[in-house]
Amino acid sequence: MSACPRLSSGTGFGLAIVHSHYENLKVTRDAPPEVIRAAYKVLAQKLHPDRNPRPEAAEYMVLINAAYETLADLSKRHHYDQWLEAEELRWTFAHPTIQPGYVEPKPEPAGPRKGTGFEIDEAKFTAAMKKARKMSPKNDHPYVRLYRYVFNRPTF
Repeated sequence: MSACPRLSSGTGFGLAIVHSHYENLKVTRDAPPEVIRAAYKVLAQKLHPDRNPRPEAAEYMVLINAAYETLADLSKRHHYDQWLEAEELRWTFAHPTIQPGYVEPKPEPAGPRKGTGFEIDEAKFTAAMKKARKMSPKNDHPYVRLYRYVFNRPTF
């Protein structure tokens, strides 16, 4: 843990996210030392300031050197893994709604919803009720029961 992990604002939430040494070397957390060494060599050749003309090349080399230094030594790696787990737990409890895959629910629009297929034109429905009432003088016609249920008032 000789250098701080890289910070990036690529979360979409306007917050900085800490990249671990594993992410800096592009390896998994359970990667064996041989894989870590190979990943370091590939990135060092690719990002070395003598080969890479980008102005951030020196900064990238500092990051991957620090990552390799920490992950290559087994005791440092063990301490780093414990620290990383603790930081992830702390961050999870500090930001319970900002988790990978979390999508904030959209608020329901105010007022009656339109376009759902459940709008009822009361005038047309009343006309249909009167017609149904003529066809079935008793109050047991399905339209009559529906009218009572929907508008919560007695029939005509």
